[in-house]
Amino acid sequence: MTSGEYKQAIISMIQEMQNEDYLSKAYHYIIVKYRKEISSRKEDKGNKEIDYRAMIEDLLNKVHTEPTLKRVYRLLEYLYLREE
Repeated sequence: MTSGEYKQAIISMIQEMQNEDYLSKAYHYIIVKYRKEISSRKEDKGNKEIDYRAMIEDLLNKVHTEPTLKRVYRLLEYLYLREE
């Protein structure tokens, strides 16, 4: 799969997922990989309700390496199938 195909597949899976815990795990996995990819630390924390779907999609638009997307895809695939 190409980077674009991974992003589309991941977005498709997260849109259908209902388990907020799994979405949270996916988000935190992606943020760690993204931070490692850019070698910087930047995070906005708040006490508001978190929209993990939107944050995952935002991060996916910033990730550029296929290995990171492949790892995220595998995690989401596992969580997505487990949720069903």
